[in-house]
Amino acid sequence: MRASIYDGLTSITLKRRGSVMVRSLANGEIIVTAFPFHVNYHFKDGRHLDFDARITEVWEKRQQGYVIVHEHPSTVLANT
Repeated sequence: MRASIYDGLTSITLKRRGSVMVRSLANGEIIVTAFPFHVNYHFKDGRHLDFDARITEVWEKRQQGYVIVHEHPSTVLANT
């Protein structure tokens, strides 16, 4: 999928960069997790893009266990 968005994309690498934050909501029916990570995009022409970000996931308790019902990354802006 990423190759269709970023022409010439050859690989993506991710590395978690800290602890996972966990919050329980609605008597444990909803769990929110978040953690920082570093991502590198590599392209066929030698270009690369790398930045720090954070992923947030919302988990909902269902009969079979918890499932992710929403997730989104957020770019972490550098202090300048």
